[in-house]
Amino acid sequence: AAAGNRAEAIRQYESYERALKAEDLEPLDHTRALIESVRQSSASPSPTGPPSATSREESQPLRAATAATVPPSSPRRQLTAIALATALVLAGVGWWTANRYRRADSTPARSIAVLPFLNLSADPAASEHLSDGLAEELIHALSQTDSLRVAARTSSFRFRNKDLGIQTIGDSLRVALVLEGSVRQEGSRLRVTAQLINVSDGYHLWSRTFDRELTEVLSLQQEIAAAIVDALRLTLATPERTRLAVGATTDSHAYDLFLRGRYLLQRGTRTAVRGAIQQFDSAVVTDPNYALAHAELAQAYVLAAARGDLPREESLRTAKSAAERAIRLAPTLSEAHAALGRVELELWNWSAAEREAKLAIELHPANSSAHATYTGVLMVLGRTDEAVREAEAAAELEPLSAAAVANYAEALRAARKFEQAVEVHRRALELEPDLGRQNLAKTYVELGRYDEALEEFRAALAAGAPRFPMVELLWTAYTYARAGRREEAASLLRQFEGRQPRGPNAYLLASAYMALGDTERVFQLLEGAVTQEAQPAWRQLPWDPTWDPIRKDPRFLRILARMNL
Repeated sequence: AAAGNRAEAIRQYESYERALKAEDLEPLDHTRALIESVRQSSASPSPTGPPSATSREESQPLRAATAATVPPSSPRRQLTAIALATALVLAGVGWWTANRYRRADSTPARSIAVLPFLNLSADPAASEHLSDGLAEELIHALSQTDSLRVAARTSSFRFRNKDLGIQTIGDSLRVALVLEGSVRQEGSRLRVTAQLINVSDGYHLWSRTFDRELTEVLSLQQEIAAAIVDALRLTLATPERTRLAVGATTDSHAYDLFLRGRYLLQRGTRTAVRGAIQQFDSAVVTDPNYALAHAELAQAYVLAAARGDLPREESLRTAKSAAERAIRLAPTLSEAHAALGRVELELWNWSAAEREAKLAIELHPANSSAHATYTGVLMVLGRTDEAVREAEAAAELEPLSAAAVANYAEALRAARKFEQAVEVHRRALELEPDLGRQNLAKTYVELGRYDEALEEFRAALAAGAPRFPMVELLWTAYTYARAGRREEAASLLRQFEGRQPRGPNAYLLASAYMALGDTERVFQLLEGAVTQEAQPAWRQLPWDPTWDPIRKDPRFLRILARMNL
């Protein structure tokens, strides 16, 4: 719209509207205002050819900023402002990826993204795990090739059902090639179509259709991966070929159960994670030597334990046993060491967690789970500069993963780089609205931006972020106390203490008393609450800026010693 290209602006808006409808969402108000302005504008459309020099200049942010001298009632200023605001929204993921994490060098020629395969089966629900699983397995297989950069699953799967061009997707993921395809199951037959597309010009480099029996899906993904490698004329060295088979199975039924488990685990709900555990359990019963299934079983139990969905102690014990079994079966399987690292992190065995995470990264540098675990260990150990570097590397591996970006923001907060942390938190929210708003609010508190902190805390509550009652009251009390509004904060805390058990709110309750400077009350709470079994929130204790005033107090040091620190 800013360039005067009405036809293309309308086309982009219609694509945007369709994408929202697919997710039962409505267009933002300012996009509606923009499209009405475009449709009613008498400006001449320019569907072909570049915009004029004047149009190009006016579309630049710096030029737009100087337009502040135009009277507020000017239609030109209104349209320009709306257009620029909308450009930021529509660019969204792609703009931020290109500018925040793009390296100085050009997109690597040997780089690829595997998009989720379209499920064209008559009964999509029955074969969804196959279409997703096939794409995931191809990502895993191709990422074992040292000479090929592969976009992570979390990032590439963000483009599911999105009406976007290949070039937009490729630029967002910073890859030169995109693999897309479809899966159609008819009875016991499976038809898979795959095509490799060059991002720069949109041409197909390779396309092929595979007709197989359903029992042959295990060998099918290996065949497609090998065909892609051949199409790219990559030299797959012997060690890399060996790595492709590490931890795998030759049992097609076990493989199907594994795909079902991974599909459920990615959904992440309490019911889905429990279902994933059942599928992985069945997979390892079917093939007891299936190391990768043991590793995924461990990850599922860790997730359930960390969130309190299953009994913590029993779940972590089972997870550790599964991870160790996977390592015995496949000592060089990165996923197995990453899983064990996650277990050791939850058990506060910091040295063991660091060892396993580093080994997992060494075995497979693109293992995002290992990077996340290692970042968590470094933060706890107070090695915050290293944590920032590790978290940034993880976010580069998964630039469209809101969780990876939010983790990077938390590492910056741990390093007391608050302004940068706010910027990165905002990027995470662009990727996934409402993820980590309470952490952004805490960062605002450290910067003295208390009104913004309260706004974020309330937005997090409205989004259902806290799982515990009365937590808004504690957030408000904490912020009031940090802002110097001591009486109001103390009044809110009295209300809370009279109406709610401490339980799962203990960390935030102690934080509020810390903000009031009531260290005696703080230590009463910490002494009784800081246990490995209580809640994962206590892992923040070693690095959270909230505790800086008492960090050298002998009582605080004794509590850290109980955490093996």
